[in-house]
Amino acid sequence: MGVSSEKIPRVHRRRPCERGGCVHGAFPTIWRMKRTASAPGNPSTSHVARERRGKLRMTTRISHRSASAPGKIILTGEFAVVFGYPGIAVPSPLTMNVEIHDTRERCSFSNIRSKHDAEPGVVRRSGRSRVTLENQKDTKDLRIHWSEIAQKPEWQEYLKHIIARCGKCSGDLTIENSIPLQKGMGSSTALVIAVARCLLGKNCREKALEIEDELNPGHSGLDFSVIWNNAPTLFQKGNQPETIKLPRNLLRNTMLIDTGAPNETTPELIAWVTKRREELEPALRTIGRCTEKLMGREDLGNVMREHHRAQVALGVVPKSVQKLVEKIESSGGSAKIIGAGGRTGGGGMLLVLHEDRKKILRAVPTHFSILNV
Repeated sequence: MGVSSEKIPRVHRRRPCERGGCVHGAFPTIWRMKRTASAPGNPSTSHVARERRGKLRMTTRISHRSASAPGKIILTGEFAVVFGYPGIAVPSPLTMNVEIHDTRERCSFSNIRSKHDAEPGVVRRSGRSRVTLENQKDTKDLRIHWSEIAQKPEWQEYLKHIIARCGKCSGDLTIENSIPLQKGMGSSTALVIAVARCLLGKNCREKALEIEDELNPGHSGLDFSVIWNNAPTLFQKGNQPETIKLPRNLLRNTMLIDTGAPNETTPELIAWVTKRREELEPALRTIGRCTEKLMGREDLGNVMREHHRAQVALGVVPKSVQKLVEKIESSGGSAKIIGAGGRTGGGGMLLVLHEDRKKILRAVPTHFSILNV
């Protein structure tokens, strides 16, 4: 959609605490097998030798893979991209990290169900830090370690669907995430890409995009492009997202402030802005110009201030967030909402640019959560 319309996903996260089996204990056996196989009268191609080697490989095989994907930060373009204006997004330093450790044969996930399903198969919390997707049909299962979603069934469902579309696997899948969930930073797309890379390998772009299309229908392609390429991206409706170059230290003096969840969904906000498009055209045009200014290397702080005022004119910056931005600007900083924002409630994540971090921290009320970028 281009406005950071993260769909409410469905499933989990967390890390395996052990690396698994005792592989070193197999080394003397391997050496003896090689020596025996090469001895006279014991050709290495004998049926017994092949059988023994096959069994050894099966019992000691350990597969360990890991992958990660960044979140995304929209610098310019919220709502304006819906109406054909350009926007820019960059990958965030906050990432979704996925690791699998497998010491067993693979198994299919076609029969895994969640706790909401009537038939056997469960999604359950195990201990304090593990969520387990268990396959009742097969004793081999995939154990998911991601405590963050233990109480988030929609994310559990979402992860289950991603895994099912990646085919066969077993073992321990650990997810460590620093991207705020459902806060306009691409967490749902980052999960798709990180899990697909971990289970299918790094060259899985086509399959990952297929999963994204199925689970997040109607997405603009901006999130996927930024996160997959891990590079700044220029986006304009009707054109393919374009990787661009921006200063490497562009986000050096920035932080993120979680202002809380809005009371409106992104589709609701887009519909509301669309109904008022004619009267909001000046603000939309200003947001489009902010993209051009940033492409022309204009100062990010100045661009953010102008962009924020245009977002206020659209009506998607709650009063409480406007007051917070006023305090930040009076302390010498700049700030703008990244994502759709909101009319009431919170405004989601606020990107803050500062020269003096201590001044900004003094200006921000203590009940707000702050993340370093």
